Amino acid sequence: MHARRVGPVVVLLLLLLSVAVVEAAPGPPPGAGPTGRYLVLLRDGFDVDMKIKGYSRGLGVRATQTYRHAVRGFAASLDEHQLSALRADPAVALIEADRVVQLQAQTLPTGVDRVEADLSPTANINGLDERVDADIAIIDTGIQPDHPDLNVAGGYNCTTADQTNWRDGYGHGTHVAGIAAALDNGIGVVGVAPGARLWAVRVFDSTGFSLLSWIVCGIDWVTGQKDPTAPTK
Repeated sequence: MHARRVGPVVVLLLLLLSVAVVEAAPGPPPGAGPTGRYLVLLRDGFDVDMKIKGYSRGLGVRATQTYRHAVRGFAASLDEHQLSALRADPAVALIEADRVVQLQAQTLPTGVDRVEADLSPTANINGLDERVDADIAIIDTGIQPDHPDLNVAGGYNCTTADQTNWRDGYGHGTHVAGIAAALDNGIGVVGVAPGARLWAVRVFDSTGFSLLSWIVCGIDWVTGQKDPTAPTK
């Protein structure tokens, strides 16, 4: 997943692009697991994998997610003893309770109309399928892989142990993928960056629920895909 023309990977967070509201939900999503879930972030200078191994041996901690790129740390279900021990560890910078979030009803954002994508020479919207050479990660419910108006390159799933199961089971991710990059082919709608390569980063399940740990997992995966040869600012 390497963006060539535009340098670094272009990341469109669906939750911002579509003005989808995310808020705390009253109950856990199906399969979310037991309560007592936490995100544990480490201070700089500590090796994530080594610390997790140490916590596993000494405290019986079992990480459900590991973060190495956007942030450094892990998610796990912790009992009171484990939680107390981690809070006392100087390697730990932050412990945050994992929370359930849910997608709310979406509306068509006025911002999409205001960006004037049809005037962009990069988008080059003219009814011809001349695709924008960029990668867009859609952090949402997944994307329909065989959608005829989308250029879906692949994906990653953070909601279950099967990382390959990034197919959209809710519809929201596919909808926003269209806003981002639907083909400029004279049919249906056209996206802001027509034909750009889409990567489905599934962090919401088929009921529209998620956990903070899943969302962090998605952001962490995207961050890890950055083209190492791209210039930084």
